[in-house]
Amino acid sequence: MKDYAQSVLHKLWTIINTDHLPNITTQQLFTAAGITQKEFEEASNILTKRSSVTMKRTPSDLWTNQYNPDLLRCWNANMDLQFITDAYSCVMYIISYISKAEREMGVVLENASKEAAEGNCDAQQAMKHIGGAYFRQREVSAQEAVYRVCGLHLKESSRKVQFVPVGDNQIKMSLPLNVIKLKASQLDDNIWMPSLYDRYKARPDEVLFENVCYASFSSEYRVLSSSQIPKNPEKFWPIS
Repeated sequence: MKDYAQSVLHKLWTIINTDHLPNITTQQLFTAAGITQKEFEEASNILTKRSSVTMKRTPSDLWTNQYNPDLLRCWNANMDLQFITDAYSCVMYIISYISKAEREMGVVLENASKEAAEGNCDAQQAMKHIGGAYFRQREVSAQEAVYRVCGLHLKESSRKVQFVPVGDNQIKMSLPLNVIKLKASQLDDNIWMPSLYDRYKARPDEVLFENVCYASFSSEYRVLSSSQIPKNPEKFWPIS
């Protein structure tokens, strides 16, 4: 079946690459290739691994990418639109695009790896050497370089993201070493910083907080440092 499908599409591809097609119709194209539209659809379905949307077009539009007239007027640049029929494929495309390999970075890491091997470094030192090379080298576009040199505004966000730890094995942050040493001298064995859930449990015993769930508390309230407290606060809830 696969060989049959490939032969059908090969006939069509041969005609497309050898004949002049500006005024030919779709039916004339199939006739010249010696196939029918039904055979073309069957061959396409056999060789296609996922769902796709095929636009109805004329042969004269063969080398024109799919575009949207309204977006084209705004964008005024190359465009190739595709319908999303598989959410997973869409996510994979985006991730692959933003994390695509940079050739120069590959060369830098390869050289760093060779230097670590020639220097008889152990695994930890080699990893540190390669990691340092990665953080010191990065390929940037001319536009980004200009923005950074001129100190221009690079990004902006209208949403703040708050990580809400849940579950039995929550990740805890330890206190600074100097604070831990001070607590040890005072026979205090608590070395962990208060987590968001600890602050939620220690919320004020007031009517305002009576029916506040963990998610609402995390998104609507925050702890202020002494320098952030307003000079004339209407009401301040000390949560330790």
